[in-house]
Amino acid sequence: MQREIDRLKQKPASLEPTAAGSLSTQQLHGQINSLSSAVVEPRSRRLEVLTISVERLSLLFEQFFTFYHPFLPFLDEQKSPDHYFDLSPLLGWIIAAIGARRSRSEPHLLETLQAPVTKLLWATIAQMHQPYHTVKALCLLCTWPFPVSSNSSDPTFMISGIMMQMAMQAGLHRPFYAQDFSKFRLDANDIDMKDRVRTWAACKIVSQYVATGYGQPSTETYDWTLGPSLVDHSTCKLSAELGIHLRVVKFCQKVTKTLYCNHSDPTGLLDDQQARTGFKLLEEELRELAISLKAEALRKFVSYLHGDQLDVLLNLAAITTLHMLGAGLHLHSYVFLISNRTSCFQEDLSSMYYESTTFLQAALDLEASTGRLLDYCCNFLFLMFLVAGCALIKILNSTFATYVDLVHGKTLFNGVVLAMRKISVRPDDMADRLAEKLTHIWQAEGSGIQSERTLLHKDEDSLRLIIRCRMSVSHVFDCIWEWQSRVQNKERPVEYRCSARRTPDLSNPSTSGMSSYESNIQADAFSPAITLGLELGNIYEGDYADLLNSTNWMLDGFNDFSANALPQ
Repeated sequence: MQREIDRLKQKPASLEPTAAGSLSTQQLHGQINSLSSAVVEPRSRRLEVLTISVERLSLLFEQFFTFYHPFLPFLDEQKSPDHYFDLSPLLGWIIAAIGARRSRSEPHLLETLQAPVTKLLWATIAQMHQPYHTVKALCLLCTWPFPVSSNSSDPTFMISGIMMQMAMQAGLHRPFYAQDFSKFRLDANDIDMKDRVRTWAACKIVSQYVATGYGQPSTETYDWTLGPSLVDHSTCKLSAELGIHLRVVKFCQKVTKTLYCNHSDPTGLLDDQQARTGFKLLEEELRELAISLKAEALRKFVSYLHGDQLDVLLNLAAITTLHMLGAGLHLHSYVFLISNRTSCFQEDLSSMYYESTTFLQAALDLEASTGRLLDYCCNFLFLMFLVAGCALIKILNSTFATYVDLVHGKTLFNGVVLAMRKISVRPDDMADRLAEKLTHIWQAEGSGIQSERTLLHKDEDSLRLIIRCRMSVSHVFDCIWEWQSRVQNKERPVEYRCSARRTPDLSNPSTSGMSSYESNIQADAFSPAITLGLELGNIYEGDYADLLNSTNWMLDGFNDFSANALPQ
């Protein structure tokens, strides 16, 4: 549109005397003024039957850039809503939808937007040629997905794959040679190249966070475009926050490729000796990464010590620290996949407990100090809450619990349930359902009560997982599967649970134990509780009568789910 304005401005100087049927200079200036007003004047937006006024759009965009954007700062917050709608209608509507997640004046706006924006999403993806700015919309949608009720209806992992393919099709992985990927003439400049590099970095960051959180392998590679040489390229240098995220996801990918990509094993896992060697090297690298990030944060802190952006800086540093702690969970969760007979098992389990409690304490402290973490939490941190919570369930209800501070662990688990309740965007979404399921699993596992009776019934392989192919979230799926198995089959004998936890002989299908696994596990590990209740309504008696009662929120003495229950 700006080019059309410039073209019309140049036309009056070369005009011949007005002839019949030709445009006069006054008419041309009228066109220029109308086009200029279209650029300057904000516009309301309409999607199907929904219309959002200029004032509402401005408020939604302000909400997005104030509360959500700091988790993934790759857009220009100085630009107007019209700028983003003109770049890509999908991008504009996704930003508006994210800004509506916690709208107090219009609490049902997100629900109203979800259906038409989702329809626009798939219609946009179906188009073969589109601007690379559409990729930005997919980045945001994978970071703050629309609320769904079960993991089988969550398209985030699939959308992240589409996002990466679309980005490469647009040539974002070769930002200095974008013309090679377009049949139209591109007017590349420094601003455009910087935006392409920033968008490509956001794609890689989001893709790895999604793969890590969903327990899926990552196929990403990091070449010159996002390598060390980019630091010396002043034109396309990334912001400090994106640079930190990039270093964290590179470490996550290294963990995945080192520990979970053994091509000679059907599960992809290493043997215990190889795993131990790789684990120690990665642990040392994580320690060095933490020291480096703290030093960088300190340098920025000193530079802003007397500035008005100090609070913003501290919040950004806390957010990136949480992502780094999430990478630590990704590494140390491997302890659930090694044999408890290895010499360092208890040491590694202690490290996993430490990483879980450190992440949870840091997250709850940030929420207590700012009140902005949980309401605007990105998907990766939500999934890390789940990883840490299930780790506490496993550890605090095992014989290893005698070596840790049980009271502190229980308090933090209580904080996990509280946090997931607050992360929930609407009733009955994934966070809401999982908060309820975690309490049921906690009760079923023993509520952290280490009596003689419970200790006698704990098998030495009680921490060994049946589900072993979901990488660092295997113990999450295993927790939920085991609880559902108990619910569907009442309380099975201890002998059955012990035999089920033995590693199957994959060479002998008749003794692999997979038949019982396949017959009991549901296709949707996070299936709606209401369906489960209908299926099991007549099975339970006694202590399990209220197991599926959503109003029963007693957590081993934590009857009051108030802020006072949170660790100080």
